[in-house]
Amino acid sequence: MHKQLALILVKSKEMDKWVPVQFLIKYGINNVNILDLEDKVLR
Repeated sequence: MHKQLALILVKSKEMDKWVPVQFLIKYGINNVNILDLEDKVLR
């Protein structure tokens, strides 16, 4: 994962905000459940 994208996702989580899907598409993330990604990282 790009460091820039990781930082954006962490900051948005800290602020309890959502990142618009349009922004994530350029990083290759479409309809993904962010909680599933978090679970995979925590395992």
